[in-house]
Amino acid sequence: MSAEQKAGKFYCYLIKARDVHTNDVLAAQGLESGEYLCSDGKTRFMFVAPNYDFVAYLQRSKSELQADFEVFVQEDNKRPHRWPFDAAKRQHKPRVKAA
Repeated sequence: MSAEQKAGKFYCYLIKARDVHTNDVLAAQGLESGEYLCSDGKTRFMFVAPNYDFVAYLQRSKSELQADFEVFVQEDNKRPHRWPFDAAKRQHKPRVKAA
């Protein structure tokens, strides 16, 4: 499983395809996949993203790839949980242009 370390924690990003086309797109990337028991008690088939940048790429290319997916994150040894990737971008303060 691919994981990144940030601030002393390990993060693994997982991608759940919502349709057959997206499943095919992710499978074509050669990503590791499997079933994961999530924090809500449901087992889901998901692909392991190699890193955060890959998830960001997928998010940016969503319309071009015609991909429909959900992002989950696993922190340390905890169960994966849904991660609102779009919300992560909004948490950053907007840049203020100089007058």
